Amino acid sequence: MKLAIQFGLFTGIASSFWMYLKYVNSIDNSSFGGTAAYFPYFILFTGIGMGIYFRRSAEEFGQGLISFKEGAGTGVVISLITGLTLAAYAMVHFLVIHPEYLQEASESLRAAMEKDNKSTTEIEQEIAQMKSVKSVGKLMFGSFTITLIIGMVGSFIIAALMKKDPA
Repeated sequence: MKLAIQFGLFTGIASSFWMYLKYVNSIDNSSFGGTAAYFPYFILFTGIGMGIYFRRSAEEFGQGLISFKEGAGTGVVISLITGLTLAAYAMVHFLVIHPEYLQEASESLRAAMEKDNKSTTEIEQEIAQMKSVKSVGKLMFGSFTITLIIGMVGSFIIAALMKKDPA
């Protein structure tokens, strides 16, 4: 499992670095043909695939054999560590790097609703709801769970494709 933890840290740090670059360079989620928002998951799937491949090639399995269970377990650990790393980055990002995020999102929502001629009460209710949904803790939890779920599904698929049992 040491290899899975290393790959999890690598994919988590690489995904966090991409998210930081996206923020610093003001890259919109629809950039790069609409794939900018999904790039951390491409990094995750690459890390899972490489982790399972290297685990399969490790001497403990010998001859490049690995069961679905071992491959999926490796992928899930990589996803778990990546999710924790991304949650930690989300906390740092929203508390240190970009603490005014919630205020900017509120102002943007207010401007859009005023443009649509919404009443002041409707605007205030929407802003209050947005602030309750987009707290730092909920953003961290969302980052962790989405990464873990997508990574688990990817782990099962990649492990099924890469398993090699003795003939």
